[in-house]
Amino acid sequence: MSNIEKLFKEYNVTKDEQRKIMDIMDKYKERISDGVSVSSAEFENDIISVFGGYVSATGHTPAIEYHFCEFVAKDFMEDRRWEEVFVVLYGGFAKYGGKIENRS
Repeated sequence: MSNIEKLFKEYNVTKDEQRKIMDIMDKYKERISDGVSVSSAEFENDIISVFGGYVSATGHTPAIEYHFCEFVAKDFMEDRRWEEVFVVLYGGFAKYGGKIENRS
C-alpha cells in the first residue's frame, strides 16, 4: 500500500474525495509549471473545501486540517507523484531543512 493510500485510509477519505484531491494536485502542478505563484495556505483551503469547508472538515474523524493537507502533498511526493507540489509549497520549511528540491 502506498503512503497516500495509507493516509486516505487513516483519514477515512472516500473515493470521490480522493478524486477531488487529485484534481487539486493537478491544478497546482499546472499552476507551478505555468509559473503562477502558489501558497500553502491557498492549497490547504482548496483541500479543506473538498470536505465542506473548515467547520465541516474539523468535524471529520479524524479532523481534516492543515496537517492533513501537508501530509497529502508529502505522501504524494514520497510516492513520486506530483513531487513539485510539495517541494514548492513545503520544501522550504525549516522542519524539512529548507532544502527539499524537485527531483525531476
